[in-house]
Amino acid sequence: MTPWTDERIPIWVPPLPGEALDSWIACYAARLRASTRDFLTALGLPGSRPAQMAAELTSREVDALSLATGLDQAELVAMTLQPFDGLAITISRGQQRRPGQPPWWRRTGARSRHCPRCLDDTTGRWPLEWRLPWIFACRHHHVLLHEACPACGNPPPAHSPSYRGPATPGLCSHPVQVAEPGKRTWSRCRQRLADTTTAVELSPDGPILAAQQSLHDLLHTGLSDREPAGLALREIYALAWRALKGLGTVLDQAPAAVHDVVRDRGGAPPAFSDRKLPETADQVAVGTAIAVIAHEPGHKTANSKDAASTAGGPPASG
Repeated sequence: MTPWTDERIPIWVPPLPGEALDSWIACYAARLRASTRDFLTALGLPGSRPAQMAAELTSREVDALSLATGLDQAELVAMTLQPFDGLAITISRGQQRRPGQPPWWRRTGARSRHCPRCLDDTTGRWPLEWRLPWIFACRHHHVLLHEACPACGNPPPAHSPSYRGPATPGLCSHPVQVAEPGKRTWSRCRQRLADTTTAVELSPDGPILAAQQSLHDLLHTGLSDREPAGLALREIYALAWRALKGLGTVLDQAPAAVHDVVRDRGGAPPAFSDRKLPETADQVAVGTAIAVIAHEPGHKTANSKDAASTAGGPPASG
């Protein structure tokens, strides 16, 4: 935080720990009763798009945001996906400036998983880490993250565009067709995502949440020590993909640890086709949980590595 200056906005809206930049910008604008577009224009950033800024900030955007809000450059960059570029995601440069094909798993664009209970607790503010392919569970509420809006069935964009007034955080902003007599038009879904009631409950002491904690720690370690973290992620991904493939053919021969993971997920293995890379939260959760057990030296159930050793390896992910 920089000292208060004449250029600072007189009202301070602090970001939540781990909050994504575009979520914070929308909340700040709403506090000032402005649209996100008008808020950024007032900061000297007309034409800047919050979703692109959450992927990577330009030097001009960093300077303007820091001057107006008091957050220093390091704090602002930490609210973007830029530190995870090449480790967990891949940012497409140029005009797009958005997450592209990640190094591991297949999730692209500005999609984000979400925990409805977290959105309810924070009045619709989005953590950055939900956009990382390796983040599949909420460690606070002990549930798998959701992939799609329950109303329209589409993956909700993490940022809700606001052009004519303050944003209402936590609503699905995916475009949907609206039928009117004699024509078709488009609107926003606007389903309140915190109202989602279905969830895959996870055991607080179970293997899936333990794996999520391990991956969370590994990703954040990789921000300062990328090479060993990248190697570990590559090995875990290879084991996870092979474990998912094996669940469809040799589950009855799998060690007890594998059955523990499947039970934690709800009792049945996730659907999986080796014709495309796995990408859903339950696929990543189950594959990763088995892989983490197999990957950790000295783990008491490390013999589950056998279940991650079906013939063949994963396809290239990059």
